[in-house]
Amino acid sequence: MADHLYVCPVTRAEDPAFDPVGQCVLARLIDSAGEPAFLEHPFSNRGAEGTELLLQRLVAAPATVCFVAGIMHARGSVLAICPTAVVFAEDSTRSVVQPWVDRGPAELAKELASGTAPLARDDVRDYVQQLLQFLAELMLSGLCRSDALTARAAKELACLGDNLGFSRLHQPLRRLAQHLETKTRQTNWDWHAAARQFLMQTVLLRLGLDIG
Repeated sequence: MADHLYVCPVTRAEDPAFDPVGQCVLARLIDSAGEPAFLEHPFSNRGAEGTELLLQRLVAAPATVCFVAGIMHARGSVLAICPTAVVFAEDSTRSVVQPWVDRGPAELAKELASGTAPLARDDVRDYVQQLLQFLAELMLSGLCRSDALTARAAKELACLGDNLGFSRLHQPLRRLAQHLETKTRQTNWDWHAAARQFLMQTVLLRLGLDIG
């Protein structure tokens, strides 16, 4: 199923936390029918203040979350949403946190600038390492053994590249993800186009590392 932007009413958030391994804000969302979904917002240096602000609000008042807007995708049998906006309702007042663009208070900005904030990290270097690891694992396993999970991982890495502000580095990965998705729907899959994108991505990444 293709990713789309949705606005979803919820009754509350539960167990908000920052995942230091995945470097993202996580929370479980509950709708009016009691069904769960997962909120996932990746950390980036560019959006550090908004990410920290979102985490602070979720921890302080999880029961006041009433709407979440963002990109939805399936994670097994459960939906996951990467939020572009989270609406909080306290008494008769509503407020919204837009984690990609919001700025935090002056004290938080100073912490982030000095590198003392809890979420500070080199997200670009981390992304390059994730991309290297994905390509290495795909090379070892082979394109013909890729499955829906491989295609999803490629797509998520491409989306993360967009969020970090890359424009060209990860474009072959985006096309590779499309070819891998096609493989899951076809019995006689031609791997040559995917191989070209894999090789192009490997070359671009190597050039980027050499220049950097």
